[in-house]
Amino acid sequence: MNNYSHDESFVYEGKDLESMSFAKNYHNWIYENIQTLLGNKIAEIGSGVGNFTEFLLRNDHARIDAYEPCAKMHLNSMFYKHPRVNCINSNFELVSKSCDDQYDSVIFINVLEHIQQDSDAIKNAYRIIRRGGKLIIFVPALQFLYSNFDRSIGHYRRYQKSELTKLAQNSSFKIISCKYFDYIV
Repeated sequence: MNNYSHDESFVYEGKDLESMSFAKNYHNWIYENIQTLLGNKIAEIGSGVGNFTEFLLRNDHARIDAYEPCAKMHLNSMFYKHPRVNCINSNFELVSKSCDDQYDSVIFINVLEHIQQDSDAIKNAYRIIRRGGKLIIFVPALQFLYSNFDRSIGHYRRYQKSELTKLAQNSSFKIISCKYFDYIV
């Protein structure tokens, strides 16, 4: 697969990805909740070093374009030379201009909260998803819980279901499901 490098200036300073590399049960739990929606051609936005890519590869037919803007993480990807993973060192918006209607799914797993212009990211995702494809977003919830910790790891926000739904609908997505996970009622 091709491995692109476009953005050597972006450096992710957070340390949360190192600790998340051990969170196999957490990633498995997320994967089990979305696996039937993924299809075979997947754009993983903000793939980091591949903590979640590992789970996407459980589908033997999956082909993954793993977009990661941080050059250091891109080069340290566990799947840099994997035949079914195309590691792309760029913000997906920059490379995806030539990817219209290409993906069965576009996923943002704990990533959208790191993107300042989240509405632009969702609009670009709509453009690159095939008809009938899926946008899958997993984000931290409830803005009132936003803390110094969120800020320290590069989060711009947390989301309410109503906000996330409106964000997706404003980009022409039809909502199939939007729910809170792992919360106390």
